Amino acid sequence: MKDRETRQRNRREKRTDEKLTLNTKLVLVIAGSLLLAVGLFFVWLKTTVYIIDKKYLDETAIARRTDEKIDRFSDYVRDNKVKSTDMNAILRWQQEEGSVYLLVYQNENVIYDSTKQKRRTAMERFFNKITNGNKKGRKLAESEEDKKQMLNNIKNKRLVEIYRKKKEYKRQTEKTNENVGNDIASSESEYKETNPVDTSDVEELASQYGNYAFYSVRFEDGLYDVCIVDYSEKRVYYFWMTIGFLVCSFIFMMFVMIYNGRVVKRVRRLTREVSRIKKNDINATITKSGNDEIYVLADNIDSMRNSIIQQMSKEKEAWKANRDLVTAMAHDIRTPLTVLNGYLDLLETSQFDSEEEYKQYVDICVDKAGQLKDLSDKLFRYFFVYSGHTDELKMEKFPAKEFFQQMIGEYMCLLEEKGITFQIKAEDNSPKIQIDAPYLKRLFDNIFMNIRKYSDYSKPVDIKYSTSDTKVTLVISNHISKSRNEAESTRIGIKTCEKIAQEMNIDFSVKEKKGQYTVTLVFAIVE
Repeated sequence: MKDRETRQRNRREKRTDEKLTLNTKLVLVIAGSLLLAVGLFFVWLKTTVYIIDKKYLDETAIARRTDEKIDRFSDYVRDNKVKSTDMNAILRWQQEEGSVYLLVYQNENVIYDSTKQKRRTAMERFFNKITNGNKKGRKLAESEEDKKQMLNNIKNKRLVEIYRKKKEYKRQTEKTNENVGNDIASSESEYKETNPVDTSDVEELASQYGNYAFYSVRFEDGLYDVCIVDYSEKRVYYFWMTIGFLVCSFIFMMFVMIYNGRVVKRVRRLTREVSRIKKNDINATITKSGNDEIYVLADNIDSMRNSIIQQMSKEKEAWKANRDLVTAMAHDIRTPLTVLNGYLDLLETSQFDSEEEYKQYVDICVDKAGQLKDLSDKLFRYFFVYSGHTDELKMEKFPAKEFFQQMIGEYMCLLEEKGITFQIKAEDNSPKIQIDAPYLKRLFDNIFMNIRKYSDYSKPVDIKYSTSDTKVTLVISNHISKSRNEAESTRIGIKTCEKIAQEMNIDFSVKEKKGQYTVTLVFAIVE
């Protein structure tokens, strides 16, 4: 039993050493979830960029959006009666529309440039802030800003120049068509030969900045050419990038919450099972899973539950043994006590005819008194085992051989009178052992009482005394009588010996084989 418990404890300790802590598991889950979320986010970005390039930035889609913005701008100008000089109104439409580049042009003059307008507005706010209204500082800042704008707007000036050439070419072509009529192709060819239009700037600008389309829009003060470039793909990209970030963050949190939910589920299940045990359902099963602290806790609770079950089983057995003992003792004591009382009455009233009859009555009384003593000894041994009471030991050192010779010699004298013989084999060595002599005498009382009751008197009792470097061994062996083979129902004598030996750290063992009963005692040698 002890070996099995030891093996189970060793397995639990080994598994505990190999466990992954909850903190380690949490770190692994967070790291794995984070890697997965980051990987999915990059896949999302790649997919988003691909779809935007293929669908949103398609030439047809760009043209459709540009046409829609031109229509909305035309409606805005018409509905609000906007003039070309009303920069704030134009800027307001551009801000409401968002992600739009706007250029208004007429007669080789740039009326409105959204890039320049935004920069001018922002720089005005900035320089007003840093100069705190200082006119000299503001004038210097405006002068420097003019230089920067002059350099940065070269692109727009080149665009305007190219536009002027294209318009001039268009007017000349229309004029030629009116004069020549059906000879449009030849006139156009002649015009190109005599008035060639340099298109190298157009091609260069298109390669650098894209193809810009101009549309005629009627303002309140006249007809103007308007160029609108939509770059809302950035807004779409940032929108879907934000969605992807939120989705991947949700996936990361989902995996962490799933792990946390599983841990909480195990804790709640263990709590329910412990609550069942608390409500006296001691046989409730404790679920043990995983290899972390929760498993160790569940395993310890289950071990405690098993210990309680074993303790309750022992208490139940003890209660049953107490009841059986009381019943048996009541019957066993009543019989000799009744006989004893009867013969004592006869002796007291001198109801005997001769001296021989008187002696016979006295012998019967002595025999019944001996039976009562045996029953009282049995009762004492029983309560000694099950009471849990332990006397304070007074351990002393004795020479082993001399001590055993003296103690066993006393029992040998009593048993030899009953017809029991002994065979002794003893070594000469006599190392010291540490024992409580009166307490050990109780152990030998039980051993030799069993020999008197159950041994075969026709065969000798073997006693062997031997020593080693660290131990002294005493072996007492006897043959069991076939006519006296009733064993103690509760084995109280053996249990008494085991308890006494355990308290003095003596190895005590009993073996019964082929009608031979052997008791072995092993004592530790002390200096």
